[in-house]
Amino acid sequence: CPESLRAAAAGLFGSGADGIYLFNFPCWTEYLGARPYDWLPPLASPETAAQKPLLFSASHTRHRVPDIDLPAQLPTPLHIGDQLEVELILPASALPAEKAAVLVHSCGDLMMKINGLDVPEHPLLRRAELFVEYIPQEDQSDLSRPANRDCRFFQVPPEVLQEGSNSIRLFNMSMRDLQIDRVNLGLW
Repeated sequence: CPESLRAAAAGLFGSGADGIYLFNFPCWTEYLGARPYDWLPPLASPETAAQKPLLFSASHTRHRVPDIDLPAQLPTPLHIGDQLEVELILPASALPAEKAAVLVHSCGDLMMKINGLDVPEHPLLRRAELFVEYIPQEDQSDLSRPANRDCRFFQVPPEVLQEGSNSIRLFNMSMRDLQIDRVNLGLW
């Protein structure tokens, strides 16, 4: 989605990149009615890449190349009564934000702390996406998104976020082991 592309570009610029090179874009056009070339111009500079909304994601094993890419944080099990720390790195250009939310695909109940602050879940706002990426087709079972009931939504006070490393600590409050498949942070 354009929000995640801008967040990735903002992170690269924040790490010292002087430009962004894209190849095979978009490489998944078979799932779209029209090619989203309008997503590209905002990636050209640090200022436009950091325009809100932005979608940051914890690193995941999907689409990783062994022995080339850095290790991923997710997916990972979260056993009964255990806790898991997930790190999200935010570039200075992404802050300040007016609004922030975290979405966790866990298939069970969690408690969350971000940078040491307790953040309550909003059960009535459970949903599988912070931003709509696409609507899966029936023959895309391997790409379909989780059900809304399997995700947890947390409204985060944006002032608790900081440039650089941000700690998202998840506590398993379910009566069974969980699998944490996705952790996303949306900034507006």
